[in-house]
Amino acid sequence: MQVIFIPTSILKSQPSSWLLSITKYHITTAIVRSRDMHWAVLAIREMTNASPTINLSSLRLLLISDGSNPWSLTAVDTFLSTFVSRGLRSDCCCPCSYSSETLTLSIRRQYHSSLSTHQSGRGILSMHALSYGVVRVDQDNSLTSLTIQDVGHVLPGAIIGIIKIDGPPLLCQTDEIGEVVISSKATPNGYWALPGLSTNAFKVIPLGSDERPIGTQEF
Repeated sequence: MQVIFIPTSILKSQPSSWLLSITKYHITTAIVRSRDMHWAVLAIREMTNASPTINLSSLRLLLISDGSNPWSLTAVDTFLSTFVSRGLRSDCCCPCSYSSETLTLSIRRQYHSSLSTHQSGRGILSMHALSYGVVRVDQDNSLTSLTIQDVGHVLPGAIIGIIKIDGPPLLCQTDEIGEVVISSKATPNGYWALPGLSTNAFKVIPLGSDERPIGTQEF
């Protein structure tokens, strides 16, 4: 496997350098930030007929590392519409987000009817209700610039809950904003040699509406 790394300093002066590398070396997987995609769109508009040809047909997976930022979705949509004519596959863009504390990675892949019988609803950010109803289902033909979807399915053997941020760790009701808690063998169970911080950050037992623990399993 060959890995090509392009420093940020070069991307600033030559925004299309990573696109040219994909074309030259027939790269199949690339990891970028939404800023890199935005710069690339601006750079391609300034190219002349004498500029090198860009062909992204070899690309099979384009990971957007800051996919948790809702503003990155606009950059993804613009990038897709700009480079589809240059061989870019519409299903290769995968926004992703990660947590350095829980060592988890969430990758959103475009829906395919042949792979699943359940299609995630399309939604938009509600600027009028940032505490409740943040996600509301929208029409598929809507032209909203900010769109969000669910982050996928829970891994086998894992349990995920959402608890209130302030006060006792009560489970959130529908449309309430809270903190995601995970119980899984694949997640860490504490900080090294810091038992106090580990208890506060890694160990919690969610409470039901009756303020009683929902079980004995720690999250």
